[in-house]
Order: sequence, then structure tokens, then C-alpha cells
Amino acid sequence: MSLYLWFIFMIVISFCWAVWFIYRPIKDNKIDLNNSNAELGRRKQEELKQDLSNNIIDMPEFEQANIEITQTLAQELVILEETSIVKNKNIYFITIGFILLFLPLISIGVYQLMSPVDVIVSTPNEDQKTQLKSPEKAISEIKLHLLDNPEDYLAWASLASIYVELNNFDDALHSYEKSYQLNSTNPVILSEYASAIFFTNNQQFDQKSLDLLKQALKIDPNLTFALYQIGLYAVSNGDFDLAKISWEKALISMPNSSSDRQFIEELLLQLDELISEKQYKQSKQNEQNSFSVIVRVSIPENIKSERSEDYLMIYLKSANGRPAPIAIKKIKLGEFSGEVTLTNRDSIMSIEKLSKLVKTIAVARISESG
Repeated sequence: MSLYLWFIFMIVISFCWAVWFIYRPIKDNKIDLNNSNAELGRRKQEELKQDLSNNIIDMPEFEQANIEITQTLAQELVILEETSIVKNKNIYFITIGFILLFLPLISIGVYQLMSPVDVIVSTPNEDQKTQLKSPEKAISEIKLHLLDNPEDYLAWASLASIYVELNNFDDALHSYEKSYQLNSTNPVILSEYASAIFFTNNQQFDQKSLDLLKQALKIDPNLTFALYQIGLYAVSNGDFDLAKISWEKALISMPNSSSDRQFIEELLLQLDELISEKQYKQSKQNEQNSFSVIVRVSIPENIKSERSEDYLMIYLKSANGRPAPIAIKKIKLGEFSGEVTLTNRDSIMSIEKLSKLVKTIAVARISESG
């Protein structure tokens, strides 16, 4: 039920109750007054009877006093009844007025408390935006500060970070170097310095940037930004295992509320795909390298001794394909033991491996030149 319906419902209930209260019969205290006055009259009459019995008054005086008491009490009873009714009516109407006035106010107040509050967030207008500090203005202020405080390494690092935002890497490196010379133990500045070198070198890590990252991680092994950069370096060199270790450690070091967690998680997913692809290629390569063909050739001993410096040439070709050889093996006749093993490494062309042949023919000949 909406707040408007609640408000209307409360108003209707309030007015129905007020109408019922107005038209309810008014009760007074007439019976109480009658009982009280009757009791008073009986007491007066008892006193008159005692006076009469004690011969204080005679019978005519008794009757006259009794009549006066009765009339007086009757008049007082009427006055008390009228006064009581008037007072009750006044109190009654004041109560009704109070109810009719405050019930709607209370209903409106409850409605205001229950209704949602619209929060107005002011956004800066164009004039206010122009008043925001620009990078150029920030650079000017930091430079003025450094004129009086040239040993402030944090100011030099702040200046360098602004230069990085403006893609002014030459000035950024100069500022980072100044900060590094003043304090070389701040791991955050070390990792930012390495990042600036990385972008200056067309996103390539050199020895100095690696040394800075190693120094930063030696101070703070859980520094997220340094671990992220080490992971990038490892990927660029094909060391996926080191990259995974670095990025997983960076992810653990991040708080759950960090906006960079999703970015690192996506990098790890991409890295897992690269690792799977590399492992698949490696397994295929191992499978191909494990393939071999053994060729046995029987050569008389006198020929082997006479032509020991000549070469034995073994050719393998497809039994159903082209006559051109697929693989070749060359060995000096004097070193030949009676058999030779050919693998995919002996294939003439990389696109046509020996392992692809279903049926092969081996040809052997002796050559002086090889």
C-alpha cells in the first residue's frame, strides 16, 4: 500500500472516531447529586426531630423548618445539576476541538516521516569546474613548494606522477630520479618509477626497471603494483608460471572492495588460457619428437673398412606419395653400427613431418662427399 493510501486511511479513521465521539450520549452525575442532597435533607430532618423531642422547638416551628429545608435543597439541586452539565459540556467540546485539530496534524507528521527523502546532490557547474585545479596549476604549485623545500621527496614523486598523467615521461623520469636520490626506501615510489621507465621504453622492461621492482618487493613483498608489473615482465618473457604466482599474490594482497580485483582476475583467466595452449603445444611437440623410424642396413665389413671415411645416406619417403625424400640421415660409414634411427628432427621440411607418414620406404646409399 502506498504512503498516500495510508495517509487517506488514517484521516478517514480519525474523522469517523471523532464523529462517533461527538454524537455519543452525554453522561452526567445527576444520580450522584440526588443521592448527596437526599442524604443532607435526611440529616437536617433528623436534627429537627431531635430538637422537637427535646422541646427546643414546637410542632409549628418544626413543620415550617422542615418545609424550608426541603425547598432549599430542591433549589440547590437544580443549580448544581445545571452547573455540572454546563461544565461537562465545556470540557467535552474543548476535548473535541483538540482532537479535531491534532489528529490531522499527527497524521500529516507520520506521513512525512514515512515518505522517502529526496536527496539532492549538487554537481559543479561550468564555473565551478573551471575553478578546479588543473594539472598545469598543480605543477606550478609543486614547483613553488620545491623552491623552498628541495629535499621533499614526496613532492618530487607527486610532480612526477602528474607528468606521467600528461604523458611527459622525460620530466617524469627526472622527477622520480630526484625523489629516488632523496629516499630510495619508499616501495610505492620505486614501483611507480619502474612503471614510468616501462612506458618510456615503449612498454619494455630494462634492467633498471627490474632492479627497482625487485627493490620495492624486497621492502614490501605484498606491494600490488610491483607484483602486477613483475607479472607483465614474466609474460613478455614467456614465463607464465612466474606471472601466475605474481598476479595471484597481488590478488590476495588486494582488499575485497578494490576496483582492481576484477582486472587482475581477468588477467589470470587469460593467463590460464595461454598456459593451457602452451601445454597442449608442448605435449604435441613431445609426441612428435618421440616418433622414430629405425632402419637397419647390412654392409659387408670389407666395404666398411675400405670406405670408412665415406658417408652412409639414409632416405625415407612416402610409399604412396611423391618420390622426394621426407627425411634424411647422414653418418660416416666407419661409425655405422648396423642401424640408424630417424625422427621428426630429420625431416627436410617442418610442414611435412616424418610422423605424418603412414607407410615409408627407406633407401640407403654410400657417398664419398655426403
